[in-house]
Order: sequence, then C-alpha cells, then structure tokens
Amino acid sequence: MKRITLFLMVIFCGFLAFSQGPGDLTEDQKIMLENERPNVENSVRLNPAQKASLVSPVMQIPISVNKSGALKARDGKNISVLVASPNAADFNTHVLPTMQTFGGITYTATSALGALTVEEMLGYDVVWTFNVSTWQTETGTTAVEWSNKLGDFITQGGYLVESQFVNSYDEWGLGSGLYITGNMSPFIKSTLDRPTATFNLGEVLIPSHPIMSGVSQVSTTYFVQNVQARADATLIAKWGNAEADPLVAVYDNIVAFNADPVMTTGSVMQPGIGGDGFLMFHNAIVWLYNNQADPMAPAAPTGLTATAGAMGALTVELEWTNPTTTFDGSPLTEITAIKIHREGVLIHTISSPAPGAALAYTDNTMTADGVYNYTVTAENALGDGPAAGVSVYVGEDLPAAPGDVTLVAQGNNGHVTWTAPVAGLNGGYLNPAGLNYKVVRMPGDVEVATGITATEYLDNTVPGIGNYYYAVTASNDLGEGGSANSNIALLGGEGVLMYETFDYAAGALPPGWVVDGMG
Repeated sequence: MKRITLFLMVIFCGFLAFSQGPGDLTEDQKIMLENERPNVENSVRLNPAQKASLVSPVMQIPISVNKSGALKARDGKNISVLVASPNAADFNTHVLPTMQTFGGITYTATSALGALTVEEMLGYDVVWTFNVSTWQTETGTTAVEWSNKLGDFITQGGYLVESQFVNSYDEWGLGSGLYITGNMSPFIKSTLDRPTATFNLGEVLIPSHPIMSGVSQVSTTYFVQNVQARADATLIAKWGNAEADPLVAVYDNIVAFNADPVMTTGSVMQPGIGGDGFLMFHNAIVWLYNNQADPMAPAAPTGLTATAGAMGALTVELEWTNPTTTFDGSPLTEITAIKIHREGVLIHTISSPAPGAALAYTDNTMTADGVYNYTVTAENALGDGPAAGVSVYVGEDLPAAPGDVTLVAQGNNGHVTWTAPVAGLNGGYLNPAGLNYKVVRMPGDVEVATGITATEYLDNTVPGIGNYYYAVTASNDLGEGGSANSNIALLGGEGVLMYETFDYAAGALPPGWVVDGMG
C-alpha cells in the first residue's frame, strides 16, 4: 500500500511540474522536484497538519535581518563553526545565506557525523547540531553514537549550540548516550509536542543577555516541545504559548534552543524560524566564543549592568565587580587589566585593578541611537578570561506596541480602543510627543486609518457581516514601532442572533471559537 501511495505522490508531483511553468515554482519547490526524497514521512519530522498533505507547501515565516544587534567576537577574530547535522545541505541552502549577513563567523557544514572525530570537532570554536531527518539518515552513525561523541566533545572542553531535535522524546531525539545520560544539556528531554500553531517569542527573563541583543520577535510554525530547563541552567527566554515552554537556556559552554533552524513541509525544506531567530542563533555562537579561556585566566566579571542616558542621552554607564577566582575556580591573585569592548572594538582599558573591586565606566563616544553591545574582560599573565556581556538600547526609541487593544461592535461598525505605549520598542527612551497610530482591519489587511493621534477609532466602512479584528501600530518621528491585535468580534451583524460561515478546513477552528473540554 505504501508503494502505491508513493507512486501516486510522485505522479502528482510530476503533474505539478508539467502544469506549472518554471516561473510559477518557488525555488524550494524546484529543489524538491529535482531531489525527490523517498519515504519522506518516515525520515523527516512532520507535524500532524503536514502529514495530512505531504505535497502542500506552507507560507515561509518572515525573517528579519537586524544587523545592529549582532554580537562580535571580543578579540575581533573570525569565529569558526562546524554545523554537524543530517540536514547539512538544507542548512547551506536555507540558513547559511541569512547567517552570513551578520558577519564574523565562518560556517562549515557536514552530515558525515560517523566519520567526524572529536579531535576534528575541537578544531572549531563552536559546534552547532540539529536535525529534521533522523540522526541515522545518511550520516554513518546512530543517535546514541552521536550522543556519545557529543558527550566526549563537551568533556574535552568543546562549546556547543544544540537545536531541535536533540532532546526530542521520540526517534528523532538522541535517546540516550553520554550527552543525554550525563545530563549535559541545559534542557531536560521532552515528553510531547505542543499542538501545531504559530509560536511567538514570549517572556524574556534576561533582556540584557547578549544572546537577546537586537532580538524583539521570534516565531515558528514548526515544532515546539515541552522541554524543561535544568535547575542549574540559566533560562533566558520562553515561547509565548500558554505553557510558556523554554525557548533558550544556557550553560557557560552550551546553548540549547527549543527551535529548529530548518523545517520541512513534507514537500519542501525551508527556514524553520522567523523574526530575529537567526540573529539569536548568531549571538549564541558569539557568546559561546567569548566565554572561552585558559583555566588559570581570570573568571568573568560579575554583576555587569549597562544604564542608558536619561531622556535619550547618548551615554552608557557600565558597572561591574572584578572576579576573585580564576576560570577553573582557584583564588585569583592578580588582574593585569580590565578591557572594555563595544561591538568587538576595544574602547577602554583599566590597568592593574584589584580582584573583587567594584568598578564603573561611562561611555559617551557613541554618535547614533541604537543597540550597543559591551563586553568586559579581566586579563592576567595567562591571558583573557571569559567576557561578561551586556546589551543596551541608547537614545530615543521607536514606540512599543499599543496596549489593551479592544474591539466592540457599535451597530454595524467597529469601535477600537487602546492605550498609548509608555516604553520604547527596544527598551530605550520613548518621547511621548509625536505618537500616532495606524489601524488595519483584518481579514483583508485593509488600512482604515493612519497618522491618527487619538487612542480610539470608529470604523464605519465594515463591508458586511463577518468576524473581524484590528491591528493597531504605533509610530513616532523615528518610524513605525510595535503592533498589537484586538480581540475578534462579529461586525455588521446588528440584529443577527448568530453568524457562522462554516467555510473552514477540516480540524480548523473558526475565528473567535475555542475548545473547552474534550469529548
């Protein structure tokens, strides 16, 4: 039966190829038609909606390339990264072009995990591993063997970025092996997938963490799993789903993401994360590189904070405490220098400070608003220790999203109200003067108002009965800021007891409907 199904699928794909001209196909569709993968449902990880339709591509997630938030190596070096994955070729096609825009990192991708030695892995500054296909798919290894190799790599001092499905509960996960049984990951292995949805960035527990530099939005339509952050790991950010699943957690030598850089729809591979997700991956790599040090070099300074100048002033006050131990935990007897870098460039040196001393430095040399990334490093005769890092937005900022956007029917019209933002989109200073708003009716993406200064709007152009919602975007003199959506409400239906089109795909809920209980 499977052979018949596969035969019919190949015929259908062939029909699509001949019924569409070359100009009608996306690049991903062309790649898939040229490289048809047998038994795709059994080798790559598909969510239930994708399994129902293996030949239907989905809309790609919008990707932001926010270079201003991209971290740089503390010593200005070009960082070397080994991407070790069954989907190395997919990384090169769908991820590498975006990652290269941030600069400062050279990527080498391989799927030959079985032939790869730990010594070869240690020759790179950072290793990044993930999978969409099962670990044994054309890699020359098994999940357990790769887990053992990763465990040896970490034990011998390697630095690792892990993405899905390292900690998956099923055959796509590593299962066991040293990396899992040795509890080396910042995550505890998942037990289930969350229901298919669009997942967005939720609570950021450490907004100043360097990994989150320039990161304001992250999204995926692929898998999110119920991994948990270990008690001794640092949880940096969560997904915005009801369960608030972890998005990224770290140890000093490992960064774990509950997300995949690549995803599949069953018919095509494509980027697996949108918004600033790739920037987040880039920052994780640089942060790990900046953590590397000789065991007897100083540990990282502690308590580093960055305070932007008041009222949008272009100054930053840095404060920290010098380390009292070496990187391996021995008592630290001497610091030859404290070095302060901004965007990877040395801007200030403090000579021979005392271990444990509380220090501060004011930087007033920037000339433009924006996100600035700082590292503070202690040095002794054995070299630089790991860097403490912090990011801060300096100057006047774009407005954050309006709050409490509420839609109420007034007759056949829609009345939308909201509250003005009180903070900057990037955490910077927001000048309350000059705030204005754009109001867009959905569905249909109809702009019904722009440049208004009031915090309410009555839309009397509703075209007919239906379920509607509104997106309200705040702007100021610097440009367009954050956006927020209202609730869904029935408009144009005055006097109608109930309205429903029932024109929805099987298994999909109509707008405004929720499931309350099962059975």
